[in-house]
Amino acid sequence: MRNFRETTATPIKLAVAVGAALTMTGCSITMTTDSAPAVDGVTWRLQAVPGTQSLDPVPDTVVSTMAINDGRVQLATGCNTGMGDVTVTDTQLTWGSLALTRMFCPGLPGETETAVVAVIGQSQPTTWSVSDNTLTLTAANGKQLVYRAS
Repeated sequence: MRNFRETTATPIKLAVAVGAALTMTGCSITMTTDSAPAVDGVTWRLQAVPGTQSLDPVPDTVVSTMAINDGRVQLATGCNTGMGDVTVTDTQLTWGSLALTRMFCPGLPGETETAVVAVIGQSQPTTWSVSDNTLTLTAANGKQLVYRAS
């Protein structure tokens, strides 16, 4: 029968040995969690425009992305590309001026751009939430965009 001292010493010695080995080799351990990513620093691809028949879901042939980094937003609307300023809080995005290229796009690319600008082009704050790598933007006018981290 082992005594208490022998039983508890083995896990402690193992933890010290592993920690020393990591320190000596310059390795590190990165803790990861299943939490959703923040809106900033992620490229998001548009998945759906709820309330529309042709864009719920967005077809794979239409590429619309958004990336927010350090107060700037970069967009591909499905038709044109652009950028602008954005202020990010825990629950809201407030859009500054947005500059887009001005190419005409008929069909689904044009419809996608119209839907994106109806949310992102608003002067009023947009509510955002992230769950399971899915970003939902809801404008003050009630229109929504659903993105997925790409």
